[in-house]
Amino acid sequence: MKYTFFKWLIAAFTAICLANISEANNRITGQDLQDIIKQRAEVVGIDLEAIIAAEKVFYPCETELDITPKNDSWK
Repeated sequence: MKYTFFKWLIAAFTAICLANISEANNRITGQDLQDIIKQRAEVVGIDLEAIIAAEKVFYPCETELDITPKNDSWK
């Protein structure tokens, strides 16, 4: 009984770790977003720096990322 619980615990831990690894590959960092926003702004002739913590981690959207100015302003 003792070993069965231990084996179950190890299997559950392994499954959770594998799930987290597969999700980690899809994450977007704050640095990624800074670069994407800067490139998008350069396309319309604006030089800016996005204020997003570089180490922050985001889960990807289910749709394509759309970078547009808020209320017609890039501020």
